[in-house]
Amino acid sequence: MQPDVMAKFKFVLLFAFLLAVLGSANAGTYTLSDGQTITGEPVSFDSSGVILRLSGGGFSPRTPWGKFTQESLKDLQSEAKNPQEADIITPFLEETALEEAQQQQINIKPPPRMERPTGNTGLSALFKSSLGLFLFLVVYGGNLYAAYEIARFKNLPIPLVCGVSAVAPFLAPIVFLMVPGRLDYVDQQSADQLIEEANARAQAQAAAEEPPLEHHGGEEGHAPAHHGEHKPAMHFTLPSTPVSAPAPAQPAVTFQKGEFTFNRRFFETKMPGFFRVVPSEAEKDMVLVVRAMRGEFIARRVSKITQTEIHLETFKDHATAEEIVPFTEIQEVSIQHKDSV
Repeated sequence: MQPDVMAKFKFVLLFAFLLAVLGSANAGTYTLSDGQTITGEPVSFDSSGVILRLSGGGFSPRTPWGKFTQESLKDLQSEAKNPQEADIITPFLEETALEEAQQQQINIKPPPRMERPTGNTGLSALFKSSLGLFLFLVVYGGNLYAAYEIARFKNLPIPLVCGVSAVAPFLAPIVFLMVPGRLDYVDQQSADQLIEEANARAQAQAAAEEPPLEHHGGEEGHAPAHHGEHKPAMHFTLPSTPVSAPAPAQPAVTFQKGEFTFNRRFFETKMPGFFRVVPSEAEKDMVLVVRAMRGEFIARRVSKITQTEIHLETFKDHATAEEIVPFTEIQEVSIQHKDSV
């Protein structure tokens, strides 16, 4: 009986010795970042660290992954029992983190760019394309049209302004726009001729309105006893000083739409005498006749004028009224004698 007990005891001792030998064979030595080493077999992996079975018996406390060196971490990853345990160590490996950063890095490829033209790109290139030539002609035509409008607005010679603007585009219209406008004056000889023609028409009108003569049957060849009363002929006088053409001229002066632009400047320059409260000697017998879309207005004076409309002091049957006429509705403006309307 005793030999059997001794045999079993020896077998247990041998088995324990074999286990110790096998455990020491699987145990590894791992270096910490502070220089210390731990010898044992990893038995438990998680995200917070690893537990080692020490070669001398017992278990080590859970050691964080950050305390192991890179070489020890690689050894622990290689000794992991399954891929899940190996993946726990992967984020703590510096080379793996660098590779992931490189993989996540976005490489932006520059898009293809068109090459810049290397030829002549100056002002002459504008005339080498049909679009550039068309744009130049449009701008040049606008320059000439602006010169034409400036010449009309400033009462300057249209051929002169347009000709200079054609030679010096864009600059010449600006210069002419800054030049003061010119007023048309009638010389003394032309004014006298207009007065004579007006007097001749007035005398002819008076002769045409003369009543027929009365004849007496008893005496033939004798002059009639009574003649019709003659109406005195109208005579016009011209002030000695040069004045604007439309204002003092006694014959009817007409301004048609299309030939003239009706605006505030037109009325202020062509007929300044009608703005006075008390008309002068030249305008006291003259009236301003304005034909518009709404009818004809006969005014003695202009009571007010704005940028868009004119206020006329009209009269009819000894009654006066104020009419407002927009410039856009005016078709014709004339200055006539009050007896001819």
